Amino acid sequence: MEKKLHYQYVMLQCSFYAMSACFIGYMVPVLQTQGFKHTQIGFFLALRALFSVIFSTDYCQCDGQIQECDFF
Repeated sequence: MEKKLHYQYVMLQCSFYAMSACFIGYMVPVLQTQGFKHTQIGFFLALRALFSVIFSTDYCQCDGQIQECDFF
């Protein structure tokens, strides 16, 4: 059971970062066509990275509570 859960977690992380890489690659040109300045685009990218760090740690802290409730 633990090994299966580990593989599912690895696949979830891989899919998240693959999607994230695709999104970030197109984020700059799309925002430039929308008329945003380079400093604003940099701010958006930095804010996105900060939220990624904050929410991933919050999710990890809640992960133990979710599994205790037997949702899965």
